[in-house]
Amino acid sequence: MKPTSRLVVIVLAIVCLITPAAVPTRAVTPPSEHLAEQIEEYAMALVADGYSYYYHILDTHAEAYELTVKGEQYETDLLVSFTHVLKAKDVQEMPFIQGMHQEANVPVTGTNEHITAEQVRRLILQKPRRML
Repeated sequence: MKPTSRLVVIVLAIVCLITPAAVPTRAVTPPSEHLAEQIEEYAMALVADGYSYYYHILDTHAEAYELTVKGEQYETDLLVSFTHVLKAKDVQEMPFIQGMHQEANVPVTGTNEHITAEQVRRLILQKPRRML
């Protein structure tokens, strides 16, 4: 091999090694994926906060579909699912169930007492109807 051809090969090798380091690389995750992850995390936290009063939240999962960005506005279809367990030991402990019992004037003192359908019918018929 001639000395000039060796010089050309060495210069080409150096250029090939330096060029990838000098060229700016793209980010591994596009900004839309990062934004979708943030939206998913926010939605999972929002759902957990909303249901944590009555339920123990065991697991949450969110998945964003078709994220569109228009200026400062973001739109996406979001599917949020979670696994939960009721905090109350019995349904009678739930505040809205207690409120229904109070509204219907049905005394329920323990967990063994339940309202029958006949009791509900009688209570509905006994109550005067309200005019709107």
